Amino acid sequence: MAALRHAGRRLCERALQRGGPQVIPSGRRSMFISIGGKPKPTTAAAQEELKMQFQKKKEELFDVLVELSRTRTYPNLSWEALQVNQLATRLVGKVEPRPGDYYWRSYRLQGRLSTFLVSYLFLHFVYMEHFWIPKKQREDGATSNNGEAKILPDSDENQIRT
Repeated sequence: MAALRHAGRRLCERALQRGGPQVIPSGRRSMFISIGGKPKPTTAAAQEELKMQFQKKKEELFDVLVELSRTRTYPNLSWEALQVNQLATRLVGKVEPRPGDYYWRSYRLQGRLSTFLVSYLFLHFVYMEHFWIPKKQREDGATSNNGEAKILPDSDENQIRT
């Protein structure tokens, strides 16, 4: 913790020596440079064009993943095949619906089944944790709600010898 505080203090001191935090005028906030070095588009048409390009790339990626599955490029139980399958399952909800495509339908079913199973397991765990385990403890006599004495099994001394 001390090393973290020391590093934070050094960074703040350097920033203050350079002139403190720089305030960007409100008129220039939309002029930030992105990672690629291009300014962000400010017009609605440019933003719509980017959305269309993004949707097109998702469609292309899904097509590539389906082609990888069709040609069985990777062995069935390899790590790469599992990653392709998982990515296609997640991407199926982001592309335009293709009810006539067998692979789109199967990935959609697989995604829904996966979501159902995760939800079911979570709810089953909650049920078991809150309802079944306390009943089991009461049957064993571990907890007592009405103040009854716990009956202990007979020891060797108390048993009737025949």
